[in-house]
Amino acid sequence: MGAVMNGEWIDYNGYDWYLTERVGAGASAIILIDYGTVDEPTEQLGVLPLFAEALRLALARPVETGSGQAGYPEVEVQAHPSNIRIEISGESDTVEAALGRLAQLFETGDLPLEAQVPEPEEDRWLEDRAARTGINGYSLSGKELIHPGRQALVPQLMRHLSPAAGACRTVIVVDDRTLVGAGFTRPGPGSQRRPHPQPAQIDLGADPRHRAGSVRACYPTGALMSAAAPYAPQSVAAFHLLAGHVTETMRGSGVPHAPAFSMAAVGDRLILEVSVGEGGLEDADHVQLLERLVRFDTLPSDASVAAATDQAQDWLGPLYEPMCHLTDTAPDLDLSTAAVLAAYRALARTIHLIIPPRVAPLNGYPLLVDDLPAGVGRTWRTWNAPKEEQWTFIPSKVSVHKGVLTAWRRRVGTTRKYLPPLRTDLNNLAVKASHKPTGAYVLVDTAGRLTPVHPGALRGGAALRKRIEQAGQGLPPTILNYGDVFDTKMEEVGQQLKFRRAIRLFQVGFVVAVVLAILGVIGYQVLTRAETATVSIPLGETATLPNGTTVRVYDQQLEPDTTEQVYTYSVDFCAGEDISASNAESYAQRYVSTGLFGLRYNNEQSWGFPVRLWEGGLEEQVVPTGECVTGRIGFTANGEVSDGVVRMTTEAGDEVTWTTP
Repeated sequence: MGAVMNGEWIDYNGYDWYLTERVGAGASAIILIDYGTVDEPTEQLGVLPLFAEALRLALARPVETGSGQAGYPEVEVQAHPSNIRIEISGESDTVEAALGRLAQLFETGDLPLEAQVPEPEEDRWLEDRAARTGINGYSLSGKELIHPGRQALVPQLMRHLSPAAGACRTVIVVDDRTLVGAGFTRPGPGSQRRPHPQPAQIDLGADPRHRAGSVRACYPTGALMSAAAPYAPQSVAAFHLLAGHVTETMRGSGVPHAPAFSMAAVGDRLILEVSVGEGGLEDADHVQLLERLVRFDTLPSDASVAAATDQAQDWLGPLYEPMCHLTDTAPDLDLSTAAVLAAYRALARTIHLIIPPRVAPLNGYPLLVDDLPAGVGRTWRTWNAPKEEQWTFIPSKVSVHKGVLTAWRRRVGTTRKYLPPLRTDLNNLAVKASHKPTGAYVLVDTAGRLTPVHPGALRGGAALRKRIEQAGQGLPPTILNYGDVFDTKMEEVGQQLKFRRAIRLFQVGFVVAVVLAILGVIGYQVLTRAETATVSIPLGETATLPNGTTVRVYDQQLEPDTTEQVYTYSVDFCAGEDISASNAESYAQRYVSTGLFGLRYNNEQSWGFPVRLWEGGLEEQVVPTGECVTGRIGFTANGEVSDGVVRMTTEAGDEVTWTTP
């Protein structure tokens, strides 16, 4: 069991000190500052990590301990989501001297700003963290988006963080009484301790940021779900119960990956994040797993509660009370079975399910952020994009319609199929990060929807660049800090594009170029929109698209001998001619897949979830002109679908609705 509530608060020289028992040889001091990555605004992205690494380097230098002796402190400086943690250990005189240097550094701001910040781990939680906390250094962690002048901003941040200034609550935790008062000789702001008005056990399910719902991920990252709870040991026990439920459910479902769990203090909350595998599962498997995970049919066993309580006891330690002070939370050590189960029930009301693109939310877990409309406007395309892996990062087609930017990326190894489109709301842009060497962008809106765009890779991209710059007016400057390897790759892409652009322009014809030069006219591209159909017909009837493609959905069946209620339908698809349009591929009305179809019922208030049909399922393909294919599609549903509709939306924008009998 961790050491808890055995420390002594000491108000010395205007600073809050917390004296704990020494564990092991040597002494230690831990300085906790109430400022973390969740507090880092977009106008200071990357400043806090640079400050932390520069401060670590400055503190780790040898210190003079008297009589010409030198001490070598062990130093760790970490920028956590909710706080900065500076840890110094060594002999008592070494720690004392290092504390003096720390106080001096806060006074002078003399840090080695040329420090190389360690490369962060790739993050898979942008959309969910944005839903819970907004756009900040925490939600954007791992994206390598930084302020171009972050070195110049470090001194300003240091002044803000200085314990002597009192702008951020600070606790200095030591395990040697002789260290109390060491280093910080300048009078401080006075004790910042105050009564804790906030009870630890509150229901976050009523908080709009943390209520249960679904968050749509832009990319397949393996993220499954998250949950939130107050900063308290009961919450930690509840997290372990949830982790056990997830582990057992996945094991019983035959998922070939083990779940990964991450728990962190974020502001005055604890956040648990659950993921699986690298890149995640197939959409149908992902949805089926989520459906099983949210079935809390039985309460945890007494043995499970006891084990979770033991793990919560281990979490408690000498920093618990100082952290309660920073998070303004009343310490609460009630780990009774009733308290743990109450926390577990409250935790279930804060679950965010992470769902893939084109997948409907589960019943009871509505989308917390509405999907952006899927309209197509002016469209820009690449100059014969090379079949390279980087084209999964750089979209080969971009459209802007009513302020919504949509980007399509090709799948690796083919030029015929696209990954699910990415969409960003230009009307509510939060970050416009640029890659100076090539002029590429990474755009992030206020909901955390991230889209990379490379106008230089697109025909007529200057107009798109102008549109992006207009949308980003007033936003703080931000650049992509992806490193030399990425810069080299992007430079290679630029050279390939220049070569292909030259070939394409030569193919236009020398005569046309001469005529345009004589007339002094700039050539322009006439944009043509695909002719589309919007049709509503009874189930069983055939719809005809403008290119001659015919589609029929029929034969609704409720599958027998299934653990869930699954409705299936037959689809006949006969391909017509290619189309010629600037907003869609030529084969767009000949392409068919299960992802084009959806089921809605209960007056279109409920969604059916797609399931994989191993026998006779409709295959994804581009059907040759004049040929036909047949296959079945399936959806799970809760209840009758007699008032439902099956809807198909093609890549060109056609929308056909079949009403069920």
